[in-house]
Amino acid sequence: MGVRMVRSVREQGDVIAAPRLSDRPAAYGLIRECLQINDAGAQPSQLASFIGVRPLSRKAHTWYAGVLGELAVAELLLTLGPEWRIFHSVPVGVGENDIDHLLIGPGGVFAMNTKHHRGAKVWVAGPSVLVNGQKVGYVQKAETEARRVSDCLRDSLRSAAVPVTPVVVLVGPRKLTVRTAPREVSFVRDEQLLDWLREQPTVLSAHEIEAIAAGADLYTTWHSRPESLDATLQVTARFDRLRAEVAAADRRWRGTQRAIQIAGMGVVAIAAMGAFAAFFLLV
Repeated sequence: MGVRMVRSVREQGDVIAAPRLSDRPAAYGLIRECLQINDAGAQPSQLASFIGVRPLSRKAHTWYAGVLGELAVAELLLTLGPEWRIFHSVPVGVGENDIDHLLIGPGGVFAMNTKHHRGAKVWVAGPSVLVNGQKVGYVQKAETEARRVSDCLRDSLRSAAVPVTPVVVLVGPRKLTVRTAPREVSFVRDEQLLDWLREQPTVLSAHEIEAIAAGADLYTTWHSRPESLDATLQVTARFDRLRAEVAAADRRWRGTQRAIQIAGMGVVAIAAMGAFAAFFLLV
């Protein structure tokens, strides 16, 4: 993706280049957190690394899985079509909080929160959500994020309130049960997301989509301290290296498992041969 600069932000006498929000990589906020947590944690020993233990600290595993979930949803969204405008890891305010995915299209404006729950059972009843029996605050968080997106777009466009639909996208759950749908928040499985979006009734014209997307693409619509493009690229390059190291570790681990299986079969074969020989010695 080419780099397109739209404006500069002056801070303490220096001019900091602010990239468009559309230049921000998917899962960027989570990637940064994952790297920081991994750096702070204990790494596997040389022996553990040799047999294929991933180069991730104990706490970083969950964050790493979360990154992969956001990236998977981002890949899905690429196929929506040119009538949709898509932004990822939208920073809001002055802290580290962000919106996983922001979509603007014929069906309206959607603030999406991705949750990676491969193999889990998710149960929804109004504002209550359980993941494998554990209560989580997904509905409240999604509603808060949608309100913040609406407020930021309203201020940027200097217009009336922009309706925003909060969506929780579940990646890989074994089962999703919606006993009672929440009043505002939609829960959608990742494999059903594209069809769900395309089935939404048309509420925005092409002109309205472009106008809202233009405001959304301004980094300063969302955050008071834009991060430089160079810093962003350095962080994503570090994660790319980590992802390659994890993939290599996974290959080593599969090799280790095969070696254990072969060794185990050898032990069984030797034991069987010994029993067979003992039988003939006794008869």
